Amino acid sequence: MQKGTTVFIKLRRTLAPAMRQILEHVGPLRYVGVKMMSWYLKPTVQWDGHTVSVDPVDFGVSFELESTGEYEAASMAYCKSVLKPGMTFVDVGANIGLFSLMAARQVGPTGKVYAFEPGADNCTLLRKNIEQNGYRNVTIVEKAVSDKTGTCTLYQSGFNTADHRIYHVSNSRKQVTIGCVALDDYFPTGTTVDMIKMDIEGAEESGIRGMKRILNENQGVKFIVECWPAILRKVGTDPIQLFQSLEQTGFVFSFIDDATGAITRMANAEMAVMMCVQHKMANILCIRE
Repeated sequence: MQKGTTVFIKLRRTLAPAMRQILEHVGPLRYVGVKMMSWYLKPTVQWDGHTVSVDPVDFGVSFELESTGEYEAASMAYCKSVLKPGMTFVDVGANIGLFSLMAARQVGPTGKVYAFEPGADNCTLLRKNIEQNGYRNVTIVEKAVSDKTGTCTLYQSGFNTADHRIYHVSNSRKQVTIGCVALDDYFPTGTTVDMIKMDIEGAEESGIRGMKRILNENQGVKFIVECWPAILRKVGTDPIQLFQSLEQTGFVFSFIDDATGAITRMANAEMAVMMCVQHKMANILCIRE
């Protein structure tokens, strides 16, 4: 990983929580920031052998990809090392499809990728990215992943398309009714799942609660989940208890530092969460040994 990229990611990770609060609640600054971003971002980016259409007013995934040429590089590299032809990958919170594109190439035409994304604009770009790169092994599900199947409210960020949430954030957000689904309802009993990536902005507890059967049936599944302790607590989730519940089913944890590329084994659930507290947020790799 290039030094400049590492510095950018560390700086963004440090400043992002404060910047999000400012842009969330100060309308004029949000307007100016989004307008300036639209001048900076190009409509397409060449990334990892793919042509990726991006959102020119997105402070999140599109901005990071355009600025650094990478997105969660260590997490991506780990997925690449594990995924093989014929495997099944589930992308929960697919956004514009970077993990889905990577996985579609890795698992090949005999494998399967399921991309769950509730945001309509994100889904438009997700479909475009899958189609323009020629993949036929990706199923796109325009729904939020939760512990129930039905409908819920999506509170959409006006500046970061990776920050749409299924719980109330602020009155400045546009609210839309969307479909939601529990993975245990979506996938029939006995479905083989080799890897899951989950990034759903604080709703991870409900998403995990809705896929207990899948995790139980697939003892060898590799599971990468974002841990943002402050947001988890804000919605009433104790992050340590959440990871302890996974620990009780046999999972062990590694901290993924996407800024440096390091993947470090953690002694237990509490240590994994404390590392995320120190870094504001991070991906945690969960595997059974």
